Formats: sequence, C-alpha cells, structure tokens
Amino acid sequence: MSVVKGSTKVCGDPTLLPTRVVGGTTTTINEYPWQCGLTSRTTSTNPFCGCSIVNNRYIVTAAHCVDGSSPNSFTVAVGSTDITSGTTRIGVSSITVHENYNNRNLRNDIAVLELASPLTFSDTVMPVCAPDTSNDFVGETATATGWGTLASGGRQPSILQEVDLPVISNSQCASAYNFNIPNVMICATDAGKDTCQGDSGGPLVVPNSDSVYSLVGKTSWGIGCATNPGVYTRVTEYVDWVNNLVNSGQQMCV
Repeated sequence: MSVVKGSTKVCGDPTLLPTRVVGGTTTTINEYPWQCGLTSRTTSTNPFCGCSIVNNRYIVTAAHCVDGSSPNSFTVAVGSTDITSGTTRIGVSSITVHENYNNRNLRNDIAVLELASPLTFSDTVMPVCAPDTSNDFVGETATATGWGTLASGGRQPSILQEVDLPVISNSQCASAYNFNIPNVMICATDAGKDTCQGDSGGPLVVPNSDSVYSLVGKTSWGIGCATNPGVYTRVTEYVDWVNNLVNSGQQMCV
C-alpha cells in the first residue's frame, strides 16, 4: 500500500492531541480529522451513521448504514467536530457494499463510498492509516468516535464524542454474548463506556508509539449500550478489498 499521493499530509496524524479531562468525552476540532458523518439530504442535519476518510476520493462505513440506499439520498459531512457548524457537505457518486455482507448476522459489515468531488486535505480533513494486518490489537486501548446518542434511546450531541475502550479477544467477547464472534469482527469494552445508536460505521482507531492512528474497526453492532461489548468490523480483514476498489495510487494510507 502506498501513501496518499499529491498531499503533504500523512495519514492518521492529528495536529492537536490535547490532554483529556478525566471522564470527558467531547473532542476538539483537529483531534480526529478522518472522522466523517453520513447525513440525510431531507430529514436531519444529525448524522445517521459515521464514516472514515481513507483517501481524497473514498470513505468507508458500515454496510448496514447504506445497503439498499441511493447515493443521492445523503451527503458526507467532513471538516468539523461540530456537525452544526463548519462542516463541508459532499455528495456521493457510488456505493459498494461488500459482496458477502449478511444483514442478519452483520458479517462483512463494510462499504466503500466514492465521493462526488475530491477532498482537499487540511488540519481538519485527513485520511486515517490502514492497520497492521498482522496485529489482532488485543489488549491495546482503542478510541471510538461518533455523533451517536449519549445513552440508549437518548439524544445525539452536536459535538463529536470519543471513548477509550480496551480491545478484548473474540473468545472473551463470545463468552459475554454466549455465541461465536467470527474473526471478521473485533470487540472492545469498558465499564459504562460504549458506542451507541448513530455511531455505526464510525472509526475505532489505535495509535502507535508516534501517536499516528490506524483504523482497526468500524462500529457495527451490540446489544444495548454499555451493557455488552461493542462489536466492530475488523478492518485488517478488508484492507485488500478496500484497496481493490479505490483508484490506483490512492490506496489506503500507511
């Protein structure tokens, strides 16, 4: 995989990483510049799902967010953590849902969207890095972000929220749910912390020693919010699939 061409920016490298307030969840404007949101053209400014920038023409999200949808039914919001102010809305020209996506068990819950116009990278718009495909990330602390509800059935915030979650093994996750969790999924959990409604498709990222973030998961499903482990699409299983869809020379950044 190659770095993004034609840009002086590197992937997964936010320009501002502030010290977080203990227990706080509100992000700052430059903190997660690869975060984007899917917003309906007709019903609401609030994102119905999250997404991640992978290069200047493509984003990734959860298949269940866009399966059966028309590209002209929604826009992609980029460039601000405040969904009500400062975002740029970009149209979508095509949707590719994984060919083996199963809407009953949410296996292969991933989709690639081509943007109608290219992004211009900046401090607030930047791609996330591809993950190390040899790493299962168990035991590492990941960060999930989104504009989803703050509690099950609750309100959606206007400011992007973040939560740190330790990655657990699939066997631990299976024990919590009492059924098998396949390797195409990755789980993360912590007491009283979770993603929730409206966060689907958003990123689960892990930093390396240089604080460069890679995309290890896409928010997929769970039972309740903060009552069971969150289950995410394991992105390491789909790097080749994503790269086969995007333009040559514009593959996921490493």
